[in-house]
Amino acid sequence: MEKKLPNKGTGKRKKVVLIIIGTLIFLGLIFPFVLNIYLKNKLPQLVNEKTPYQISLKDFSLNLFKGHISAHSITIKTKQTTDPSVTQINGDIKSLRIENFGIWNAIFNKSYHIREVQLIDLNVKMILGQSKKKKDPSQKKINFGVENILVTNGNISVKGKDKKIS
Repeated sequence: MEKKLPNKGTGKRKKVVLIIIGTLIFLGLIFPFVLNIYLKNKLPQLVNEKTPYQISLKDFSLNLFKGHISAHSITIKTKQTTDPSVTQINGDIKSLRIENFGIWNAIFNKSYHIREVQLIDLNVKMILGQSKKKKDPSQKKINFGVENILVTNGNISVKGKDKKIS
């Protein structure tokens, strides 16, 4: 009777496969934490670069798992622009909390849903910009929704493009 010697190649393959699977699981677990740290530092800077607004804030925090975003001591003002369609926003907000923002839906499905936005001690003045003429009627609409907006101790002034209170 012959004895079969175990094939050393299959043992190596199992090790390689286990190392690859372990590495992928490790990266899958650590990725949200690294992304969270990156976004805490980069998101305010991106907002300033990509929008017509200058925003400064203190104590920005983001929780990707729960979808919570909070910021304190926010100042927003509109950058100098000649575009009449830009809504002019100027003001201060003591505290902003966004709860249950579907961050993963926003990233993968371009669907933006927020359960609650809470604004505390705000003083904001807005002048609405002229509405833009739609150039491409086939352009996809953005799926955006907010369930609740809570304002505590706030003063909000919204004026139309003709400077009359809306």
